[in-house]
Amino acid sequence: MRILVDTNVIINAPAFAALVQQHHAHASIITRAELEFGVRRTQRTGKHQAAKLRRLVIDALDSPQAGFWLPFDQRCSESYGLLADVAHNVAPAKARSKDALIAATAHAYGLPLYTSNIKDFLVYGELITLVEV
Repeated sequence: MRILVDTNVIINAPAFAALVQQHHAHASIITRAELEFGVRRTQRTGKHQAAKLRRLVIDALDSPQAGFWLPFDQRCSESYGLLADVAHNVAPAKARSKDALIAATAHAYGLPLYTSNIKDFLVYGELITLVEV
């Protein structure tokens, strides 16, 4: 089964490894951007080993054969418009978050979203399928 994983799932290496063994996992290119920020933040705070590990993960997932990163394309932007509108009516701050972009990727590709922070995505209701990790 194809799934979309949230950034927090990739950071949790054991959970991520288990999902990859069970499913054909993908992530939004927005997640890659969050991981890049994490590399820089951990370097800046002196956590060089953690930064190196995150860099290794990104590099491994960048392999063209992996087909891991899903682009944020036109259909994702259309899904974002829908989801951001729904979120704005419930919690206006969520309408512009990176979570909305990741949720839009899941919606556009018709994939369930696996996350450790399910509460961050509840605002989208039944428009996306959530699975707590």
